[in-house]
Amino acid sequence: GSVAVDGQNRVAVCDEANHRIQLFDEQRKHIKSFGGQGKKDGQFMGPRAIAVDHHNRIIVCDRVNSRVQIFDDQGNHVKSFGSFGKKNGQFMGLGAIAVDRHNRIVVAEKLNHRVQIFDDQGNHLK
Repeated sequence: GSVAVDGQNRVAVCDEANHRIQLFDEQRKHIKSFGGQGKKDGQFMGPRAIAVDHHNRIIVCDRVNSRVQIFDDQGNHVKSFGSFGKKNGQFMGLGAIAVDRHNRIVVAEKLNHRVQIFDDQGNHLK
């Protein structure tokens, strides 16, 4: 799975097979896990990619649910955005995610063959 490191040197790992995110401290000690299989906010169906923004929020590509979910630094669900499709703000085949220096969320899709950019609240920019 994908990994990301936050400003506290914690490592966030996509545990795709178990539909959860795992957090570890810088000594690789397990801190907590969150998520679980499902379609509700805070649940995942194959979390594929992960990033951390400038506020230490954890941002996850929820592949099968065709959405991006944002969590605070403790793993509490903050917001979800996106759905299945080809329109702006929709996803097909979520593949990768990153946060740029302006704290914009950058999402790459395999099946739509594109990259979409969102503000830090999940609003589509381009």
